[in-house]
Amino acid sequence: MFNNQLSKAIEELDKVLAFLGLLISLFITIWLGVTGRQFTWVVGGSLAFIACLVYLLLRKRLSSPAAPFLARTEVNSKFYMVLNILFFTLLSCNIILLYLRPELYVRPLSYFIITALMVTLIGIEILFLPCTNSRIYLTLFKIILVSLSLVYSQILIFPSVVGTDPWSHQLFVNEILSAGHIPEGWAYSKLPVMHLISTATCLITGLDYKLATMLSIGLLNVVCTIPFIFLLGRLIWNDKVGLLAALLLGVANHYIQMGYWSIPNTLGLTLIPLIIYLLLKVKKGKPTTNTCLSLLMMAILILTHTLTSMYLAILLFAFGAGFHIYRRIYRRKLTIALSLNTAITFTVGMFAWWIYASGFIVDFAHIIRWAFEKESMAPVTLVATQAPLPEQLFSYLGMLLFFTTSFIGILYMVSKKFGNLYSFVVAIGVIVLFGIWASATLTGTSDLILAHRWISLNQVMLAIPLGSAVLLIHKVVKHKLIGSFLLPIFILLLAFFMVITPQANQDNRTFCPNIADRSAFTHSEIQAVQTISNTCGKTIGTDWYYCIISCIVPLDTEITPISKALLDGDFSHCQDMLILVREEIVKHPFLVGGTVVKLNYDPCLALGKQGFSCIYSCGSVKGFINPEGEMIAR
Repeated sequence: MFNNQLSKAIEELDKVLAFLGLLISLFITIWLGVTGRQFTWVVGGSLAFIACLVYLLLRKRLSSPAAPFLARTEVNSKFYMVLNILFFTLLSCNIILLYLRPELYVRPLSYFIITALMVTLIGIEILFLPCTNSRIYLTLFKIILVSLSLVYSQILIFPSVVGTDPWSHQLFVNEILSAGHIPEGWAYSKLPVMHLISTATCLITGLDYKLATMLSIGLLNVVCTIPFIFLLGRLIWNDKVGLLAALLLGVANHYIQMGYWSIPNTLGLTLIPLIIYLLLKVKKGKPTTNTCLSLLMMAILILTHTLTSMYLAILLFAFGAGFHIYRRIYRRKLTIALSLNTAITFTVGMFAWWIYASGFIVDFAHIIRWAFEKESMAPVTLVATQAPLPEQLFSYLGMLLFFTTSFIGILYMVSKKFGNLYSFVVAIGVIVLFGIWASATLTGTSDLILAHRWISLNQVMLAIPLGSAVLLIHKVVKHKLIGSFLLPIFILLLAFFMVITPQANQDNRTFCPNIADRSAFTHSEIQAVQTISNTCGKTIGTDWYYCIISCIVPLDTEITPISKALLDGDFSHCQDMLILVREEIVKHPFLVGGTVVKLNYDPCLALGKQGFSCIYSCGSVKGFINPEGEMIAR
């Protein structure tokens, strides 16, 4: 009796997991609602419940494994030409809008709306037109253009690098350029691949660090990740799934963040899809070439960043386990490169390098901990007392829709009837990776593993299930209203919610004024701190992020953060300092360490009431000193 039930459960594994997903999501939603946890996760639990329910309804309409992903012509070729004319017209409008933007450091809202429309046009093309080689190449080119536009436009409107960690990496690259070799004693002295690529680009092109990194690491992140996600989608299903996965990944908010916030993690996440594709293709085509290339890419990944190496190790073990589970429960004799031996080999190499990089085996535990401490990307932290619930929900809605809709694709991929070996193995890896992030986030232990760093990798790996889900709904649901209108509208809304969120843009805060910070400097802010430093011998006290400028801009005086004074409004311990207050922190949220805060008072007025006098003002920055302090002119 038990064996019969087990055999039936295995035969309908997707159905069993869908019902299990219904129960888990319902429990999580109720639990979060009762305990008063963050409202956005309650919405996420509800969307997950709906996704599992939708799959169960779609499953009844599935007749054969191939039917949902069969390509068929639904419109004539003239429509394809119209779509392309509209796309490049909108692209031209976006370029003009960026050039004529009314605010120097803010991309207009119309730019994001037009970008979402461009994504929708590409989505319509993928859904309704058959795939030919020429159309595939042009579609990938357009997806890359959209993604590069979102990344490059953000970098180019600011005079400096964007983010927090890029400043320290710029300092390291400048040190390499100055010394002519990799200096010892730096955090990345033993993990220098990303910095060597940036250094080489600087030397070859003569560009500064920001532009050189943008044209190397930032460009690689787009032109490599998107095509290899397409290739993975095509390997698992077909061209349409691959194109949809590439399109939706290209506008994923945390993926965009990794593009303009260029760090070693960015290069690491670029290498992971490439490695996975090469490993899956080892048994096909040129096995020796693919094996050598995959081993080379693994070695480069180990020398790039510790956390992304750990990502791949987890994925390889999950893939290997998925392969053995598939072979055992479905009793099929198959060979695949993604075995547990591959995971073990990579992990041994990774740990061996970590031990060497630590200098001595007793320091091994420290470097493992270092893997989870370096390069905190300073995620947006919502403060319930400051941000209204609609604003919180808006900032997370795109990511929640991305994740929960992909559940439909995951359930389809693990199905015995509809899936295959590749889909099953990749789905197991995605489930493990997403489960680590979700469990840490929901249990409040996200700080232990820096769960916010896992989101970008989850979006990369969930892009294929998401593309599968959208195409599955399009092919299974015969209702013309849903197929012709609702799905393009869904793509439009998903794209807009993604590209406008604080994670995806550092400049436009139309919908998230109490959450979105600006992690970049203006020309005026850079000039102000240089001027003050050259004319004043006092220690400069300012907000935490403004202090980062000292990594690159040479200052004649010490600059130190006064975060506690700014948050408390008490400057009694800053009597001997010259305090710089940016207009940015007076009116908008700003970074303090890894947290975004917003002041509920005007620090300029508070300083005046506490006896400080304003001795400098340039519009974007004001300087205050204690009247009894001594001003040393130079």
